[in-house]
Amino acid sequence: MTDPKRVLENRASSSYIAEYSAPKIELADLDKLQQLRHLNLNKKIETKLQEIKKEYDELVELNDWNNFVDTFECRVECEVGQTYYLYEDISEDVRQFYPNGRKFLSIVHPDEFRIKYKYHGASKINSFGFFEKYN
Repeated sequence: MTDPKRVLENRASSSYIAEYSAPKIELADLDKLQQLRHLNLNKKIETKLQEIKKEYDELVELNDWNNFVDTFECRVECEVGQTYYLYEDISEDVRQFYPNGRKFLSIVHPDEFRIKYKYHGASKINSFGFFEKYN
């Protein structure tokens, strides 16, 4: 036969209730927990995808700008950090040699030119060797 003292000790150390008068044990709703976990994971994935898309868009813009700058004639060795101004000469004198106008890079600021050229913007070379738009 079992020792009554031992039964009481076992009841006290058990992780469940062993009497009929005890409150009903409710099982946790694991579906809600799983839904919450999936929702959090989906939010994390969506956030990461937005970050990747933003970075991709920035790279595409950088590529487009560099392709645009590459269409300009450059007669100087470009240095990192130097500001270069993009101009286009569309005068009639130039059209006989350059039907679409002459595009060129210069280190001269637009305010310092006596001759007015069509100004397309400014650019700097970063440490990776890419032209970045500069305002």
